[in-house]
Amino acid sequence: MKVAVVTGGTRGIGLGISRKLASEGFNLVLNYSQNHEAAQQTKIELEKLNIKIVTVAGDIKKPETVYALFQAIEDYFDSKLTALVCSAGYAIPATLPGGFTFEQYDEAQELYPKSFLRCMEKALNYMTDGEGRVVVISAQAVHDPGKVYVMSAPAKAAMEILAKQYAIALAPRSITVNIVAPGYTKTDAWSGYLTVAPYLDKVPPTATPMGRWGQPEDVAALVGFLCSQESGFITGQHIYVDGGVNLSLFWNIHRLSENLK
Repeated sequence: MKVAVVTGGTRGIGLGISRKLASEGFNLVLNYSQNHEAAQQTKIELEKLNIKIVTVAGDIKKPETVYALFQAIEDYFDSKLTALVCSAGYAIPATLPGGFTFEQYDEAQELYPKSFLRCMEKALNYMTDGEGRVVVISAQAVHDPGKVYVMSAPAKAAMEILAKQYAIALAPRSITVNIVAPGYTKTDAWSGYLTVAPYLDKVPPTATPMGRWGQPEDVAALVGFLCSQESGFITGQHIYVDGGVNLSLFWNIHRLSENLK
């Protein structure tokens, strides 16, 4: 039996990941914050694939939510944990300089590195050497600073280095830890970014090398592979899923120069 825990697994990129893992035969423990209707709809949809879905409501920043999430493995599954996917997150509207509060900074630290630490330490109690898979959902903005992610990007940067440190520490046990960094992906979180960067909604998809924005399914395809046994020799890696946007500075310069001829 394959069991995966997915934080933020009932909406946006997390939902795309849940769908992919379900299609690969994973039974799922899905954390969500408040939207009970979305969680119930996800459960009904995915259980049609003849797998078991357990949903756990709660703020992933709180230790009691993390405890309940992993207690569900004991309560509902007679199995070890195969995979942990940390995908919970949300927009924290803030700008630099001055357009933020230190409460927002602390919130981002709780949401990303601290919740990841809590989840990892719990998950390792349930993982089998040689089989455990961990995937952290970060963001392209961690390595390409801009106006949008000014609180979340530093927090996700901390989460990334923690993931790499875990990758080294767990390599002798053949438990892998990898980082997936989506670019701009069309989800319901998009509106949160528009509050501080409204111009994003006016940028055409043709501004990207592949001519489109990302979809949750694009991210999920990679996560599905990284949660499989076939990925067992890949660990500590940071992989963009952005259609080449992280490479696009010179592509855009070339395109603009061509238009000026």
